[in-house]
Amino acid sequence: MRYISLIAILMISACATVSEQSLAVKMIESEIELPTNCRQNISIKSGSAFEEYALAKEHATNDARIKAAKAGSTHILITSIKSHVALFLTVVEAKGYVCRDE
Repeated sequence: MRYISLIAILMISACATVSEQSLAVKMIESEIELPTNCRQNISIKSGSAFEEYALAKEHATNDARIKAAKAGSTHILITSIKSHVALFLTVVEAKGYVCRDE
């Protein structure tokens, strides 16, 4: 019963809407894409529990983007995506960066 409650809580928290502020955080594919004047400001770990992997990945990625935006990041790099099949849990790890125009 505890696992069902945990999964329900994770699903509810994963349903957070993506704010305009978090949409302003640019997703990058690699550190090579970072502008020259950047520094890492946050390491992020975000999980989502959905039976369907693609949906869990999307929700966990959106949650990571929201966390990056709240920390003041301008860019986010997803460094790892892990799926725990038995728990229907997908965990996204990312780095947030603050990049300033010179």
